[in-house]
Amino acid sequence: MNFAFRHSPGQYTIVPMPMRLLVAVLLVLFLNACASVSSTQPLDPVRSAAALDARRLDDSAVLAALQRAGIAVPVGAQGWTLDALTVAAWQLRPELAQARAGRIAADADITAASRRPNPVLSFTPEWIANAPVGASSWIAALLVSQVFASPDKRSARIDQARARFRQALWQQAQIAWDLRAQVRTSALELRLAEGAARLAVRVRSLRYRWLELTERRVSAGVLPEAERERARLLALQDEAQARVARQAVVAARAQLAAAVGVRADALADVLLQLPAVDEVGSWQPPGAADLREAAVFNRVDLAQALAAYDETEAAWRETVARKHPDLTLGPGYTYDVGDRKLVLAMSAEVPVNDRHDAAIASAQAHREAAARHVEAVQAQAMATLDQAQLQVQATSRALRAAQAGMALQERLLTRQRELRRAGSSDHIGVVLAQLEALQGRRDVLAALRALAAAMSALEAAVQRPLWPSSALAPVAAIAGESTSQDVRR
Repeated sequence: MNFAFRHSPGQYTIVPMPMRLLVAVLLVLFLNACASVSSTQPLDPVRSAAALDARRLDDSAVLAALQRAGIAVPVGAQGWTLDALTVAAWQLRPELAQARAGRIAADADITAASRRPNPVLSFTPEWIANAPVGASSWIAALLVSQVFASPDKRSARIDQARARFRQALWQQAQIAWDLRAQVRTSALELRLAEGAARLAVRVRSLRYRWLELTERRVSAGVLPEAERERARLLALQDEAQARVARQAVVAARAQLAAAVGVRADALADVLLQLPAVDEVGSWQPPGAADLREAAVFNRVDLAQALAAYDETEAAWRETVARKHPDLTLGPGYTYDVGDRKLVLAMSAEVPVNDRHDAAIASAQAHREAAARHVEAVQAQAMATLDQAQLQVQATSRALRAAQAGMALQERLLTRQRELRRAGSSDHIGVVLAQLEALQGRRDVLAALRALAAAMSALEAAVQRPLWPSSALAPVAAIAGESTSQDVRR
């Protein structure tokens, strides 16, 4: 059978071929389009909830991650340091897994953006009912069209995909840093809560001792009955405070478990090797110049903002490249009722209605907004750093004042005990001095809590571990290695 191959704008024809060969070509193309892909993956909320509920610190993935990070693997329930808990959180918390998936998807977008468009193939057979005698009643057109875009457009699309990949990479690093900050804050809160609970127990014990001594004096007629009631009221208040302090420890441990990504009971038998809160008072911050450099140049959100600017820059270049229209070429061969014709068709956009000036202006405006966002991130980082430094200075002074007050109360307690041994004072005076000394310790603990919060704000400003020191890799490497070679070009 003979075939005629017709030409239309933007398309070109190829030489005629026998029907069986044509059908074979179309079948191959169809089968190639139907190539197998990965099967669907339906989500099962029940199964995922069960998996989340079963997360444990001794999970094999956690232990493998500890080895990769160079962190000593805890033996049983012992040796869980802040770094070890952080690595566990990176493995167990679903937020980081979600960020990894987004990074992998962005990496795949780089490959997709580098692909050139496929040619379009169309086959349109026609049957002529009133064809002349002796002429074929069939006309079949096999049409192929191929668009040749400007190389600048493809390059700009690839650069946009690379910029989005860097944003996804830094977003993963940001989440990793946020998880580390949550684990650190929760661990310090647990230590503070445990210290407050121990103090509350000691205060309660002394208060009941004071109540016992007061009741003896009231029974002896030395003190009025009102002193007994006052002592009972204070004892009940301290008892309530001790209960609240114990509950705060339970809540803090549950908060730490949530930060790590396990159930609260998963930490019940775990021996946490956390830093002593008293060491906060001896911590010295890095130099102001180092802190400022870290806050202005090395923050993760700044890297994200720079990557977002690169994306808008590439989008602007792609929009400018649209001023050079794509070219469609269509060389071919036509067989039309015995006539054999060579065809060379060319088509391109005619910029009559739209010269892309508005799109270019829009892309330029978005680029300018991204540039201003970079400046805003840096300015916010500098302001946050200044506030955090002032807060650290103020809380450090408050801590020194509280420590001085506690030292004075300790000296008064020592003096009271000496008077007791000399017979110039009674036991109740010593108990009251002990209560006042414990109140001084409470003041110091409150000052340590405020200083720890200020240090957390300072760490957030520079996005770098300050206290306690960390053996983990910098946050730039936390996100994991890139899976795309293109991003490193």
